Amino acid sequence: MITSVHNRITRNLTRACALGATTALVLLTAACGDDDEASSPAPTPEPAAATGTLNVASQTGDGTAITIKKVTIDGSAGWIALHKDVKGEPGAVIGFVEISEGESKNVKVKGDKKLASGAYWPMLHKDDGTLGTYEFGESAGAQDAPVVVNGKPVMKKITYTKK
Repeated sequence: MITSVHNRITRNLTRACALGATTALVLLTAACGDDDEASSPAPTPEPAAATGTLNVASQTGDGTAITIKKVTIDGSAGWIALHKDVKGEPGAVIGFVEISEGESKNVKVKGDKKLASGAYWPMLHKDDGTLGTYEFGESAGAQDAPVVVNGKPVMKKITYTKK
């Protein structure tokens, strides 16, 4: 009698262990996925597009800098690049200054040389290449591109008068 009870208990324990091991294996496989899923990298979310505003007016100065009254940039740190005017369009970058994400006031953008009287284009750029390094231009590809809102770069043509 003791032997038959022992055998029954052993059979029931063996079945329970096998069922438990199978259940654990099914749960583990479901949690981990198959090899194809495990080897595929998770999709990288697209970064949010940078947005911003630029509040600047024509001004008079001593030739050292143009002052941006207020600038905002959201979604990235950025740059204000100062472009020379070429036939009513932004031309070469002649100066730039780094700005933090958020709002900045009374930002001075110095030119690489003394500024002469004439037209200039302050333009907002995002900092999306090597952070802290201005990389806009043909050799940089799409790095530090202008911030675009409603299909247009955030920029404004102003007149600077040197005293």
